[in-house]
Amino acid sequence: MSRLKIKPATRADLEAFYGEHLDRTVYAYVGEKDGEVLGLGGYYLNGDSIVMFSDIKPDGRDKKMTIVRIIKIIMKAAKKYRLPILAVPDPDYERSCEMLLRLGFENFGGTYIWHSSPQR
Repeated sequence: MSRLKIKPATRADLEAFYGEHLDRTVYAYVGEKDGEVLGLGGYYLNGDSIVMFSDIKPDGRDKKMTIVRIIKIIMKAAKKYRLPILAVPDPDYERSCEMLLRLGFENFGGTYIWHSSPQR
């Protein structure tokens, strides 16, 4: 059994995971084990903010450290835009609110916002 590895997502990865073509440009990373994508996370530009997203299969939900590593990779990549990053916690992942707060997001009525700045 191989280790879970993180790599930039390709268009083929995204289409295989979602089963359809995405109608927007996204920048994403996948967590892959034995050739199967267990989850992915990424972001897309949305006007004057960035929307961060993730989708994780049930088999990948116990990989907490990998999930955090992918989120940090996404935050670092998105930081270059110097725009706020918006995230909505996953209702199926009970600790997602806590994880976002620990990563520096602030809760504004259920939407979590991280303010990118040059000093972060």
